[in-house]
Amino acid sequence: MKKIVFLVIAAFVGGSMAGYTEDSLVVRFILDRNNRTDVAVGSVTDSTRGRVTDAYFMQLGLTELHDTIRALDALMTLNCENNQLAALPDALGALEALRSLKVSHNKLSALPSTIGKCMHLIRIEADGNELVQLPDELFTLERVSFLSLRNNRLQQISQQFDNLSALRFLYVDYNEIAAVDEKVTNLTELEVLSLSNNRLTWIPAGLCRLPKLRKVDLTANMLTDLPDEIGDCSALTDLYLSDNRLAVLPATIRDAVNLQWLYVDNNKLKELPEDIGNLNRLQWLSVAGNRITALPEDIGALKELNVLSLSFNRLESLPASVSELRKLRILRLNDNRLTNLPDSIVKLDNLSFERGKVKYGNLQIENNRLCSLPDTVAAWAETYCTGWREKQQCTAGK
Repeated sequence: MKKIVFLVIAAFVGGSMAGYTEDSLVVRFILDRNNRTDVAVGSVTDSTRGRVTDAYFMQLGLTELHDTIRALDALMTLNCENNQLAALPDALGALEALRSLKVSHNKLSALPSTIGKCMHLIRIEADGNELVQLPDELFTLERVSFLSLRNNRLQQISQQFDNLSALRFLYVDYNEIAAVDEKVTNLTELEVLSLSNNRLTWIPAGLCRLPKLRKVDLTANMLTDLPDEIGDCSALTDLYLSDNRLAVLPATIRDAVNLQWLYVDNNKLKELPEDIGNLNRLQWLSVAGNRITALPEDIGALKELNVLSLSFNRLESLPASVSELRKLRILRLNDNRLTNLPDSIVKLDNLSFERGKVKYGNLQIENNRLCSLPDTVAAWAETYCTGWREKQQCTAGK
């Protein structure tokens, strides 16, 4: 059978077979069909023992993958990113050795159902297409651990995702997803879930119980609250919640004790949980652009904190415990209603960075009402925020 395919392709190419393997002729044929006679087969393929194992067709202006691709049955990597493909051939299902499929930034409106025959697939990337739904057969691929579907038109994370039991990384940012099925709780290997820039108004509590989930990105959705079970996320280190509609963080977030990065910028928060100091591994806390009027005294317990961003809130004062954040490298307090700073804040003596041999400050206190600070505090502020005095609102109300 392979000899027949070989001869047929040779006839299409119209050249000598000397020096070519069967696989090389298939690749040559695909390139020529796309008017890329200028591209050498060897420049877009890797081979092992006379078989093409990896094909890299990125940015070649491809408009089709011919069915003859089925002859590349030793192919383990197929990369067709940044082309003009409107469809993938059903012959894709013949590539039973395929491990990695990358078809991002094309014009695909669907993936072929035959993808279900590629049972060795581990990685699928199809970002920047026009996918509205996924074929049922994709959810039979029990070895897929990395699935990226950013910038498409998907509308839900259905119960079918439960079948992808080996899934570790799921990226579905910039879609139209309004719902995550409550029963998607069997993804016990899932480590990263990225759902930013969708239409979510809630997330199922079951997601918080996934034992290996360490990074969750829910930026730019329509969330109004979080489930109390957020504290059950025992492995969670990174939580991104900015640009939502959250009015409160559940008190149970204190139990997510492995959190290191917490972003809740541009929401509707009026306060932080009283026990936030329980998050004693937190390194970055960013809650800029909210309505916070005061900080809990407990914030001083965040001994590992490197960055505290509180810009564009309604703070009138800071608790003295802020001075206990001795590892702080960045402190952003600009655009609040601060009239004073605690005397002990001068203990924060690491708010600088060097570029070349010049030191720069990492303190932002502009656009407050800091008009009569004690000399020691004023000098401290000048060290890390040069010219801060000229940028205060000392006469006009804010």
